[in-house]
Amino acid sequence: MMHFEAIEESNASSGLGVADDCKDICLELQRKKTRRYVIFKINEKQKEVIVEKLGAATKSYDEFMASLPEKDCRRF
Repeated sequence: MMHFEAIEESNASSGLGVADDCKDICLELQRKKTRRYVIFKINEKQKEVIVEKLGAATKSYDEFMASLPEKDCRRF
């Protein structure tokens, strides 16, 4: 089971906030199962986590991997 409690609270030690739509998307992902994946990124200017890409429920794992930035620490 997914746990999203940490998303609702700001992490004071990091100084980053979380955009409101991130919370909504996470709850949608958990409850409605309308998305296969969500890719988040840090918006350096606004110092917050934002939604970068949304994957429809029909997307495959390969499509998820292809949607990750090529030269980024999120790609393994």
